Amino acid sequence: MLARSDYNWIKCNLAQRDVKNVLAEFVEEDIKDLQQHLLHNVQTSKGLPSNTICNRCRIQNLLKCPTGKMCKFKNKACSFHKDASLKPRQCPTNGLCGDIRIGIIDHHRYGGPSWKNTDASKWCTDSWTIAKCYMPPDGYLNVKSADNTDFNGVLSVIINCIYCQRRFSKDLNKLINVCTKARDKSRDVRHSPNLKLSDDERDSIIDTLVDLLNDSMFIRNNQRSVECREKLTKLKSNALSISTTDKTHASEDSVQTINQAFDL
Repeated sequence: MLARSDYNWIKCNLAQRDVKNVLAEFVEEDIKDLQQHLLHNVQTSKGLPSNTICNRCRIQNLLKCPTGKMCKFKNKACSFHKDASLKPRQCPTNGLCGDIRIGIIDHHRYGGPSWKNTDASKWCTDSWTIAKCYMPPDGYLNVKSADNTDFNGVLSVIINCIYCQRRFSKDLNKLINVCTKARDKSRDVRHSPNLKLSDDERDSIIDTLVDLLNDSMFIRNNQRSVECREKLTKLKSNALSISTTDKTHASEDSVQTINQAFDL
């Protein structure tokens, strides 16, 4: 039989899962808009037809050697650019991918995209490969969509990609804001000893998630957000029972977190 602290962890895990689903919907839309914005800007500035795309560039081709955190040397040879096809070069489509790379950097709040996660050959056709540039550098290589990206990954896109600011009334440039607070609380869930949380920890985590969904710009009045806040309130007050399916989802999420930590 599960202890109360076990149920608290499951509740917070489910709360994060539900909030992630709310956030993922508009983050996915924002990243698609950003992709089209970047493409349009490059096409217009270079006088290219509006249907011009490229799928011939790898991220290695677009980064100089050495690039910090990417290039590693052994016997003076760079393992990141080791193959002839991966040497730095200009994008053959009139520099299109190189300019998209600059746009990705310009839209990163801290100027440091996670190149390790992304596949530059899909920037023009798969917007989520651009989203992955705004996620943590480890654990997100194999995520393919918003649906299979975890709470921390989706929230990191919001924090790091300035294009997502349009959804929030609160200034996400501030060192501590509603999103960074939610990110820090998510770590409490992921790193909790033995997957257990006290009542006070549970309440603090859920309150922080509710605050995130209460932002007045867009999220507060979104119908899915309204429903999610109601569910979180019930989880906190023990007015919502935990089903076997809920326990299974929580267990799956904990396994996913471990796998992502090791890029499995």
